[in-house]
Amino acid sequence: MKNLLFHLLMLIVAGNTFFQDAHCQTNLRTLSDEQLIQVFENEDITTSDYNTANKYREWTREDMIRILGVIYLDAYNKGEDLGDMRSEVVTIKSPGKTEVNKIRSNSRLSSLKWKNIQFLENYIANTLFFWTNTCFNPEDDYTKKVYFNYGFIDSSKFMTLPKIHDVGFPEIALEDFPWLDGSTSTKPLRIALAATMFELPCRWSCRVDVNIAFPRVSLRTSAGRRRKWATVLINSDQNGIVQNNQSIGSYVELTRAFDNPSVPSTLVINAVPPDLTRKYNPDWTVIHPEYYEWKIIGYDALVPLTNIGNPCQSLTIDEIKNIYYGKLTVWDNLTDNKMKGKIFPIWRNASSGTGTLMADKIFGGVLPKPKNAEYREVIETMVGVIEMMRKPNVIGFSFHFYEHRIAPRIYVKQIAVNGVSASYETIANGSYPLRAPIYAVIPKNTPPDAPTRKIYDFLTTSAGQLVVKASGYVPLTQ
Repeated sequence: MKNLLFHLLMLIVAGNTFFQDAHCQTNLRTLSDEQLIQVFENEDITTSDYNTANKYREWTREDMIRILGVIYLDAYNKGEDLGDMRSEVVTIKSPGKTEVNKIRSNSRLSSLKWKNIQFLENYIANTLFFWTNTCFNPEDDYTKKVYFNYGFIDSSKFMTLPKIHDVGFPEIALEDFPWLDGSTSTKPLRIALAATMFELPCRWSCRVDVNIAFPRVSLRTSAGRRRKWATVLINSDQNGIVQNNQSIGSYVELTRAFDNPSVPSTLVINAVPPDLTRKYNPDWTVIHPEYYEWKIIGYDALVPLTNIGNPCQSLTIDEIKNIYYGKLTVWDNLTDNKMKGKIFPIWRNASSGTGTLMADKIFGGVLPKPKNAEYREVIETMVGVIEMMRKPNVIGFSFHFYEHRIAPRIYVKQIAVNGVSASYETIANGSYPLRAPIYAVIPKNTPPDAPTRKIYDFLTTSAGQLVVKASGYVPLTQ
């Protein structure tokens, strides 16, 4: 009897060991490329052992990139239509039955594979790795580890902004404060600048509905009336202190403010100066560079983007030109034949900051027109360009700051240019070939004692450069 119980106990222990070993084998990052493909095609990882929370705690950003990159490239090589990879709610009607809402994917991937991809991207990459402040306690040690490992913004921390009174900057009355206008890519700097002027705490906040992030100021219950109203006006999407009329629109508003007392005074922060904007958009005769004064206050960069499944690591300026001129049309030689097929370049509208800088820095002043019938449409927004990166054979351009900070996506990869990747360091030292200055612009006739002029001058002081750096851009000097 004792022997029987002993053998039974040993079987139980052996069984538990077996299942524990099997359990350990289900960590996706331990699987080979071939095993990953089989899992994504045949198993529902959202309900299986793969969906064990602690399985992701030791993952690195490189793990995520490798796994999703393998799946994206495999789907592309098999000719599966990745579509725009978005889902829509459709109403299913049947006689005598209640209407039922179901999710239908625009992608032609198998529903199981697409479900698995969505799980990794949305649950792990977005919820766990970036939108952490909406799901976890920011003070949790694991949350801090996630921020550190994945290189995303720590939205649990406030920006380190200078104390404006400590540097002798005079207080500006709320009614005298100028509008801060400009492009979407520079909006975080404008928000941080406004927060500095009113000595309000500021940190990154994530809009989960559109998966983008911008800084927001916090309302202090003990703050006086001026700061409370400033908080409302800074955070307001409409009719607030921080406007967002885009590159051309902000210069139009600046022209309206010239010699027109009824229009609020405006300071523009843009990635493209007025003279280049007018040069590459001659139809916008309302823009008068001779009316403006501008200077460089920091740096960003123009970057080529693709899907993480694309094996291409670097392109030369000439290769980029030939892609957009239609002379280089397949990925084969650019990826050492790891990925074959047509290259589909996508465009920004010429009036955008991205389009203007592409024309100026790459194409000698004239942005090529799309030739491919499938991608003849021009993408009107930067987030639209980023969403297009679902397909491994697509290439497009954005600003480094926007892709890295405002709309990070785990499936997007920046391609190096002339062998140099865009980073804080390479942008700062100028080794990245497509570095793009950030400009502050005001009307030339702005008086020396005007609040707009004082803020303009402040931006290139040591305290002003702290604001540039705190908001995530590269300051003039390190």
